[in-house]
Amino acid sequence: MELDELKNTWQSLDDRLQKQEVLKRNIMKEMLYTKSDKALSRLFNYEIFGIIVLLLVIPAIIYALNFHPDLPGYKTFMYIMLVVDIVFFFWQVYKVYGLMQVDFSRTVSTNIQHTNKYNIHIKKEKLVMLFFVPLVLLSCAFLYARLNVNIVLWTFLTCTAIGLVLLTIWSYKKLYDKNIKSILQSLDNLKELEEEE
Repeated sequence: MELDELKNTWQSLDDRLQKQEVLKRNIMKEMLYTKSDKALSRLFNYEIFGIIVLLLVIPAIIYALNFHPDLPGYKTFMYIMLVVDIVFFFWQVYKVYGLMQVDFSRTVSTNIQHTNKYNIHIKKEKLVMLFFVPLVLLSCAFLYARLNVNIVLWTFLTCTAIGLVLLTIWSYKKLYDKNIKSILQSLDNLKELEEEE
């Protein structure tokens, strides 16, 4: 009789432990999905913000085309800036499309693949920005020198340049790298949990 009770108690304990293990695994999965989703939302919102900024720059460039029409090279510079802005706009849209491919209802390996692809795009973008930001700032400084602007505008350009460089460094270090790493770590942990099942 005692042996049967002991077996039943043991079986009951074993069932509870298995249920707790499944519950713990499900809670871990939910936490990892939530963490990934938050990081993905931050990236998505930043990319949408970039699209809005690039759209707002287009009318500003078109408006600026009317200034100094007789200055040699001014209109060419502004048209180049317009083309660059439009190219960046489509690049932003492409990145948003890439982020939209990360869908947590799909398999973990598919999401890892899409996140890695997005990460490669960001690494390429970093290289482009490494050359583009200084080139734009030097071009603006050259244009300011040709226009012989006052000290207030030079101060504005200097402050804008410092802000742009700091924003670029911050966005790649703190926003892109941190959130992409968070998503990939969570997805790797989810993959390990799936393999254990």
